[in-house]
Amino acid sequence: MNAIVAMALYAFLGAAAAGLGGAGVLWLIRRRSLTASLTVVAAVAVCAMLAGTLVVAWAMFLSSHDLYVVTTVVAMAAVVSLATALLLGRWVVARSRALTLATRSFGDGGDFAAPTGPATAELSALSRELAATSRKLAESRDRERALETSRRELVAWISHDLRTPLAGLRAMSEALEDGVAADPDRYLRQIRTEVER
Repeated sequence: MNAIVAMALYAFLGAAAAGLGGAGVLWLIRRRSLTASLTVVAAVAVCAMLAGTLVVAWAMFLSSHDLYVVTTVVAMAAVVSLATALLLGRWVVARSRALTLATRSFGDGGDFAAPTGPATAELSALSRELAATSRKLAESRDRERALETSRRELVAWISHDLRTPLAGLRAMSEALEDGVAADPDRYLRQIRTEVER
């Protein structure tokens, strides 16, 4: 029983060392592409397995032939894992880029058209949110256009309704200035009435 606990501890320590190294690499490349991060995660998984296996093999004093076989198996698993991580990363990055290009369209006043094809659950949810935001922006632009049209109509109506009384006020004030008004008090009362109206 103690031998099993010791092997488990050795395997854990070897894997933990690889995991800590991988965490450091992930922190260093945190602003890089998702493809790089997925590749590091796959490499860390394989390295952790290899480190744990090698530590246990060393502790068990395996023959060099057995150690070679174990290392070869782990190396093949590493190749498959890294290839899978690269393919997955490139696919997710391609979908992200397509989503970025589609997003630019509605920022310029267009409608958002989600990219076609399969996507991860997160990218699909993001596409739905962007489509909803695009609809809200289109509705807001339509409301803004309607308000602007209403404002212009209001200004046109007000200017039309003010033109006639202002023309009368101007004519009466000019008549008073020129001294041709027959009854200046009546003109002044009329001006005051028009101004109050």
